[in-house]
Parts: sequence; C-alpha cells; structure tokens
Amino acid sequence: MRCMLLFVVGFAWLALTLVIDAAPLHAGVPAASYHFVDFRARSTGYVGHTYVVYGTIDDRGRIVTARAAGFYPSGALSESVFSTVLPMPSYVGLERSDRSDPPSAVFRLRLGAHSYRRLVTTVERLRRRQPPWHLFFFNCNAFTASIARSIGLRVPSTLELPTDFISGLHAMNPLPPVKFERGDRQSD
Repeated sequence: MRCMLLFVVGFAWLALTLVIDAAPLHAGVPAASYHFVDFRARSTGYVGHTYVVYGTIDDRGRIVTARAAGFYPSGALSESVFSTVLPMPSYVGLERSDRSDPPSAVFRLRLGAHSYRRLVTTVERLRRRQPPWHLFFFNCNAFTASIARSIGLRVPSTLELPTDFISGLHAMNPLPPVKFERGDRQSD
C-alpha cells in the first residue's frame, strides 16, 4: 500500500513527457501500441540517480510492457567515499529504489521500430561492456546520455544533478507532449 502511495505521489511530480517518431509496433503486439522510452531521475541519496524505462505503451500512453536499466557502481568500495575519486566496477540493471522511489523527472518519447531497436542494442552493448563507473567520467547520467544519443537526441552535460540532467534533455529536444497516465507502473 505504501509503495502504491509513493508511486501515485511520484507521478504527480511528473512534469516532463514527450513524443517522437510515432510508429505502430511489429506483429504480436496490439495495433494500438507503440514503443517508448522514459528517461527518469529520482532525487534520493546524496545526488540522485538517472535510469531508463522502455517498452510499449497503448494509444492512451499507459505502459503495456516495460524493461528498465540503470548504471551503478559495484564492489566493496562502491558505498564509500572512494567511489567519488576512483573508478569502480559497474553493472547495468535495476535497483529496488528505482521501483519504489517516485521519479522527480520523466522525459517520455514515443519511438518508431528502428529507434527502439537502436535503444535496445545500446542498452545491451553497455550491459555487456560494463564500463567502469566514475562519479565524474562515466556515471548514470553518462549511461543515459549514451542511450539518448543512440536515438538521435542532443544531451546536456553529464555532470549535472540527475533531475537537472533530465530537464536539460527535455529542453534540448522539445517535442509535442504525450499524455502520461497516472498509475503507470514499470516492470522488469
């Protein structure tokens, strides 16, 4: 119940949603469904975090299927002060707080099949490569920026706070708004 309340409150904070390159999905998915990506930020911890949610939405903007990916430091020192100065091992995945903490900013794009394939390919390439995580050189914003660039978006500085990064991404890529339904929930 508390998780649902946090989710509803989180969606009230959603200020940014957009549409790009609308195209119907391939066979096996209802004709009124479209590919999408949400670039999300949450303001938790010391700095916050950016991550992506992608999949399909219906013609009303409600999430039908979703996968999510974020970029995180791992290892024994990832929770220490050393993580601010040393490169850390990393992983691409999803943490519990990405599901439970409400996003502070969301930039949603509706994608055509080609753009969606490029996005999925980029996420999988980064998942396999696992570049070292570093607070200044390759962080969660840089991960998200790599995905945004793969679908042709311009990106702001990756040294901004996550909510500012997502707001900057929206400002640099202005598009008509798409309706975002309250109660959308992401799945794995």
